[in-house]
Amino acid sequence: MCWTMRTPLGCFLLAGIVLLGLCSGCGRCPWDSAYLDLSAWLATYALPSEVIALAESDVACLDGRSTLAIPSGVDAFELLALLDAHRPDYIVGREGLVWDGLRGQPWFYERYEPVAVSRRVYPTAVALTLFAYSPSPFDRGANSPAPGEFATDAVVLRGYRLSSTTLTPGLPLYVALLWDDVPGRDYSGLRATLRLVAESDNREWYRSQASFQPSGLIWDDARLAQRYVVTIPDDLPQADYALRIGLTEQSGRPVPVLGDGDVADQELLLAEVAHPPDVARAPTPTEFAADYRLDTAQGPIKLVGFDAPSRVQPGEDVRVTLLWTTVGEIADNYKVFIHVLRKDGTLAAQSDGFPVFGLYPTARWQPGDFIRDEHLIAPVEDLARGDYTLVVGLYIEESATRSPVYDGDGARVPDDRIVLHEFAVR
Repeated sequence: MCWTMRTPLGCFLLAGIVLLGLCSGCGRCPWDSAYLDLSAWLATYALPSEVIALAESDVACLDGRSTLAIPSGVDAFELLALLDAHRPDYIVGREGLVWDGLRGQPWFYERYEPVAVSRRVYPTAVALTLFAYSPSPFDRGANSPAPGEFATDAVVLRGYRLSSTTLTPGLPLYVALLWDDVPGRDYSGLRATLRLVAESDNREWYRSQASFQPSGLIWDDARLAQRYVVTIPDDLPQADYALRIGLTEQSGRPVPVLGDGDVADQELLLAEVAHPPDVARAPTPTEFAADYRLDTAQGPIKLVGFDAPSRVQPGEDVRVTLLWTTVGEIADNYKVFIHVLRKDGTLAAQSDGFPVFGLYPTARWQPGDFIRDEHLIAPVEDLARGDYTLVVGLYIEESATRSPVYDGDGARVPDDRIVLHEFAVR
């Protein structure tokens, strides 16, 4: 009997996953011949740094590779949570009810596809499938708890995932709402509405309504979800905005908000987001902090933060945003360089340009300004799968002289270029 799973499918998943741990290799590979084809495939196509998830009893079968051990005895929900937390590049699965069931789960089939199969029939029949990870835009960002709840006994809002808190015209914002249904209650008539409104005048810039569907994301017991692709118009003003969520019954009547919700609008404030200004008198939020000084003849320019991707797909542009500030007026116009370096240090792609797409060069900067400086790196050739490093600096175009760079401890940085970030192309 299965007490830990909520559905008959869950019981099948549990039974199948238990099979992962039935073979104890005691430090050796119990299925070495079955792993030969998979090992050959990985040696040809996979990068040395990529992680392969497989049963902990089989880890010795891929000796020398980075692995994520799947503990024996985990149930399906624990396994999905493990995969969501680590998102391994590959998963080795056994054919049978467990993997058939997993491939039917939205979170799994939207992110993993089979790329290789290995079968052995003697002395024991074994079939292994290698699944490769493809990122979903809804994976960006972290799970956040629900900011409140609605007065309904049919569903409970558990949390949400937001791809970014920064709005960039022309780039979509991905939002997932994660709900749990209440057993025995009908939620089919409920609809959730997501709105993007300006905080200054409550002007609406986006509205979309969605019904409930099986959750494709992991959040404790969340089994339902709505997903929204918020299109950011090109003319969106630089300002602060709010993402608000409302719930209505089939009749159109709003479902009241409990607690500290916005009772007047019958909405929850899901998150505060912003299209930050190019120039501000206070620092705007960035994903990563930085502490570097770049000397000029008139005084230092400081890099205090940046946004950069952790992963991009082959052929995709690389978008980098730098947050600069200065304590003095700068007489010269410095150019920004951003280089994408391969593992061996050679140049793979680059972007050179004046700050803020040339609209706010350094000669116009005022002391105390915080300048949000976006750069789009279009690879001159498709970046091959691999790991790359982003470096940045300033230089005078006429003399090709780089500004000296110092770290937070005052030490001169080699080559007068700041190592920003490593990212993967997969």
